[in-house]
Amino acid sequence: MHTSEWSQDYLIRKEAYVTQNHEVIVVRADGYRHGLGSDAGIIDASWVGDAVVITYRSGMRVRYYGPYGSQRENI
Repeated sequence: MHTSEWSQDYLIRKEAYVTQNHEVIVVRADGYRHGLGSDAGIIDASWVGDAVVITYRSGMRVRYYGPYGSQRENI
């Protein structure tokens, strides 16, 4: 597992959710919303420790240890 690269602004709030359009949103302490990814197969997104875990309908899970697409790994 990688070291978290989320800023304290995200780690303080630890809010993540999936929109009706299947987009994962994470929210900073000041309320700013960052789109983490979008896919029709996304069914859940939640913080697990200091990372956001996205679960897909197929059962695949991806851990985001930072706000950018390059900061992820399949689990």
